[in-house]
Amino acid sequence: MEIFEGYIYPLAERYQKQRNTTYAQAMSQYMRNQFDFFGIKHPQRRILDRQFVREYGLPEKADLERMLPELWQQTEREFQYFAIDLAVSCNYYRQESSLKLIEKMIVQRSWWDTVDAVSSGLVAPYFRYFPEKMHDIAYQWIASENIWLPRVAITFQRKYKKLTDQKLLFDLIRLRTDSKEFFIQKGIGWALREYAYTNPEAVQDFVSTQSMSNLSKREALKHIGGNN
Repeated sequence: MEIFEGYIYPLAERYQKQRNTTYAQAMSQYMRNQFDFFGIKHPQRRILDRQFVREYGLPEKADLERMLPELWQQTEREFQYFAIDLAVSCNYYRQESSLKLIEKMIVQRSWWDTVDAVSSGLVAPYFRYFPEKMHDIAYQWIASENIWLPRVAITFQRKYKKLTDQKLLFDLIRLRTDSKEFFIQKGIGWALREYAYTNPEAVQDFVSTQSMSNLSKREALKHIGGNN
């Protein structure tokens, strides 16, 4: 497949036809003016994307691995959202070698919207398929100076529920409880809050013994007992 003429250009043409400058400006402002947008609202974009995939199909592995980086470098943010959804639809997380590109999707053009979508849609299932890699990679990411890798290391288990590796989760959080970074503090609280639905006693005990930010504590205990 010629990835531009055969896939990305037709997608761009469809997005361009739906461009809404008012929504685009509002979306960009919401993301602190870091990214441009076509201004296509989420429900409309999902419909458009599904129609596009039905017509053009899902790419083969070799094409996908060339296509994802190209989509990631396109100007408008909708291309990155499409790339994540495409990778999930193609079960890209089932390939052991995919982690290198998944990590690039975390650290390039990064903000919470794409980082958290990659975490839940690609990283979480990847480690379910390749659990032997989970500890080594998570400890590498938690030590990174790039704020988004520690956030993903802390949050990727948030939907694991009873399958959560509690020791790993708590160990990773301990390594970052002194962080002053908002998105890491928020990630700690978010991960603990999700795990609290499964094991509230463990979360409450853990929080009571750790020195962590008020933001992390507040988020962690949000739905435990009378905390809200």
